[in-house]
Amino acid sequence: MKKRYFLLALTLFSFNAGATDSSTIDAAIGGAIGGGLGSAVGNEVAGREGAIIGGALGAGLGAAVATAEDEGHQNY
Repeated sequence: MKKRYFLLALTLFSFNAGATDSSTIDAAIGGAIGGGLGSAVGNEVAGREGAIIGGALGAGLGAAVATAEDEGHQNY
């Protein structure tokens, strides 16, 4: 069990290790949070298969929301 968490942490760290752009880090964090929440909800609704699908959809949605830009905001 601890090995699984270690591998997850190592994977997330490796995604962010070379990232200097904040939007890349935001996308990884949004994907991790969305994937975790999606898999939790999917597991409650449809078991293991629901957790897999929910995690994939949640990760994609979380990354998209984290990197969405506000079109009304001007960067100078």
